[in-house]
Amino acid sequence: MKLLIHSGGYLLSPWRANELTEIRTARGEVHDCHWSPSTTDFLAAGRTSGGSSPAADVAAMIQVIGNQGAESIEELRIIGHANSKVFSLAGSIRCDDVYFVNEPAIIGDSPTFKAAIPKCRDVQDRLTKDAKVILLGCNGGSGTQDLLDLVGHALLRPVAGFKEEIQYRFDYGPTQMPGNRLILQGHNRTRVTTRGLMKYESFGNLFGSWQTNAWTLKPDASSNNSDVYIGTRDGDRARGCATLFWMILREFYSKPWASEDYPWVSGTAADASVAGLRVRYYAAAQAVRQAGTVVQQAAGAHVDINPDFAAKTTPRTLKNRVTEIGKALELVKQKKSGLVPVTW
Repeated sequence: MKLLIHSGGYLLSPWRANELTEIRTARGEVHDCHWSPSTTDFLAAGRTSGGSSPAADVAAMIQVIGNQGAESIEELRIIGHANSKVFSLAGSIRCDDVYFVNEPAIIGDSPTFKAAIPKCRDVQDRLTKDAKVILLGCNGGSGTQDLLDLVGHALLRPVAGFKEEIQYRFDYGPTQMPGNRLILQGHNRTRVTTRGLMKYESFGNLFGSWQTNAWTLKPDASSNNSDVYIGTRDGDRARGCATLFWMILREFYSKPWASEDYPWVSGTAADASVAGLRVRYYAAAQAVRQAGTVVQQAAGAHVDINPDFAAKTTPRTLKNRVTEIGKALELVKQKKSGLVPVTW
């Protein structure tokens, strides 16, 4: 399934709380003001895209994701406002601009979002291992590398966004047009006809046409840095298990995400005879027999990995892999050799 979430916390400000002033603002008739989309418009964009769920803060977004079935989301798209630093699910739409004044709604470099990363990890199993996440934010701010990297780290998937601008608009026309809703009286009669129209403002993209479907917009920026499932898709099982091992070390056990860096691991090797993870610790370099061959083993901790470690890992079993690597790292920290069984 595809899941669309729209920002639910951009309410109309008093200065344009009715559609009369909203249309006048969109026309440039309100001094020093310009129109910006509110939750009403994001909802309309979601409705014309097949439906969407509202989220006014990070906690609500996580809840929407968590309400889905395990490994059911093939693509997650989120509609909202953005700038060069953050993507936000709520804020204040003022006469001159949109202000991100709701810190709990900020996705990006904010205390709330960073504190919520473990909760994002708790619901990452609602996404398929091949799923992707796309942020649709205006002002061209949903494609900054820092933002994409951070969201990818939270959900452990590739994340894409837009460096070029996404614009929104609604159409309005005269009262003579059938089927429209009358909202203005007098000599200048106007009706709102359609909300939620979107356009990606890249040169040549969509030929300048306004779109009614959020799924048709194609991102122009991406980050694969935290796609932890790369190893599970590798046809080379030996390489795949090593890739998964090192990705988990980086994403779960190294700074700035962990309280301390993981203890040093000198290297890894695939070994089908190992029932999980085997830590081999050598206080000094020595010659050892490995896979029928004598090799010179450097001092330090080496980890042998069953090739199924990655091949049998799914979003639902990833937490087992994380726990098992944590146990192996405890052996490394204690400078001990030992076996860590794996729960498939």
